[in-house]
Parts: sequence; structure tokens; C-alpha cells
Amino acid sequence: MVDGVEPTDLSNNVALYFNLAKRKLDISKTRSVVGKHGGKLRKQTAAITLEQFLSVNPHIRNNLYGNAVELVKDKDFSVLSDKLKASSKWANEPSLYKILSHYDEIISS
Repeated sequence: MVDGVEPTDLSNNVALYFNLAKRKLDISKTRSVVGKHGGKLRKQTAAITLEQFLSVNPHIRNNLYGNAVELVKDKDFSVLSDKLKASSKWANEPSLYKILSHYDEIISS
């Protein structure tokens, strides 16, 4: 059964027990395969650049100067855009600096 080969020459009593065990093993195998997928598939969003993010959100002004430009590193602007639209607190914030400074808070909400 583990190798995927089913026995064919079983007596009636042994065949009954084998069928019970086979059913349990099949269910276990199915659950294992489903579990490897981690549950529901999450919606994949296409990655967008800072320029695309600003064009999609025209009310946000790019006020990053000097060392503040470092705030852009390792930010997922597609997720940020979705989270901003869903947030009552941050949806109308016009400052890119303030939004990126509070990136973790916005993303986690």
C-alpha cells in the first residue's frame, strides 16, 4: 500500500480489513496533499513600482528627500496600495514620507 501496489490474492477476511485500512490511508494521503498547499490560495497581486503607486494614488505627494529615500527599500507597493484603500485612518494621507514611516502599521491592519 505504501508503494502504491495493492495486493490481489487476499482471503475474504483479510480483504475486508485491508479495505478498511486502505480507506483510512487514502484519506490520510489526500489530507497530506491538501495540507501541503497551506489551505486557501491567497490572491496574488502584481508588483508595482513607486512611480506606479503614485500614479494610482494621485493625492499622495512624493516628499522624500535626502536619507528619507531609504524608506522605499523593501516595500511592497501593491499591498500598500490595497491596504491604504481599505484603511479609514490612512486612505486620505497625502504624505508619502508619513505613509512609509508607518508602513508596518498600515500593512498589518
